[in-house]
Amino acid sequence: MQLVNMLSGWAKMPMADGIVLVPQEGPQAGGIRIHERCRPLRRFSVILSEIIAGLPEHHTSLQVGPLQRIITHEGEHAGILTLTAKTQDGGPAERTIGIVLGDDSYALIDGAVIKPERFAEVRKMVQLITEGFFLGLGEHRRRRFQFQPPAGWRALGRVHTSRYYHPQYPREPAIITVHDTRPANVTVSEVTDRLLFQDFTGGLERDPPAPPTPIVAKSGLAGQIVRISGHHPSGRHLAFVQATLVDSRFSYTIVLETTVESLPKHMPTLTEMVMSIVPVPMRKTQSASALIAWAD
Repeated sequence: MQLVNMLSGWAKMPMADGIVLVPQEGPQAGGIRIHERCRPLRRFSVILSEIIAGLPEHHTSLQVGPLQRIITHEGEHAGILTLTAKTQDGGPAERTIGIVLGDDSYALIDGAVIKPERFAEVRKMVQLITEGFFLGLGEHRRRRFQFQPPAGWRALGRVHTSRYYHPQYPREPAIITVHDTRPANVTVSEVTDRLLFQDFTGGLERDPPAPPTPIVAKSGLAGQIVRISGHHPSGRHLAFVQATLVDSRFSYTIVLETTVESLPKHMPTLTEMVMSIVPVPMRKTQSASALIAWAD
């Protein structure tokens, strides 16, 4: 295992929020700090912007490398990039940052070094740690998935969902809700969860049911679109259009809520979103090739 060999000679210093790896030359030469459960969870670009903003002394010489998006061995989304700059005395410095996204937090692997002979080594170590980082969240759980949000619609995060409001809402009564994935194998607990967090059609005096419409996303995920409409106690004639795609592990659900009158205007937006859905990454099944003795 390559990382085992690379860690030889590095000291490990446990911290309140993670651990620091220190090279033989000592902390003045650099190190790798691993922060666990960083909050709040944000986009890669926002997290990185905050890190860069904390380096004012390097701004004039700072160069930001491209963000490399990867999938960890656990199947989680992650990213790595390298910053280069000059120290205050004009010497070279390099910082490689890895970010592993969880459900409500992220792990930050931050490697900084000022010795050029260590640059490639630290870059590789951060890459290996990021790829193999253990969040331990489990594969079969509610999970976010990739899709193309509707242009111009206002996004609002809610428990286990992302809700998108039409730019003229509430004058234009249209909301699109993207639910976190659910495991494809339905259990009793799953039924309870869906009743609580997915079914908002209660109270409707339902119209006669319409047959489902099959749909296949660009990624190959297949499923169907189901329309439920009816009169609400408020007097409005509402429509709920639920698109659900399924693979061997998860179901992916997006729901459009609007009036029956406005439905034809917003169906293209829903269809475009569903067509853009990308499956949750597969977990890598590679097993460790050697036992590790946990001793320095």
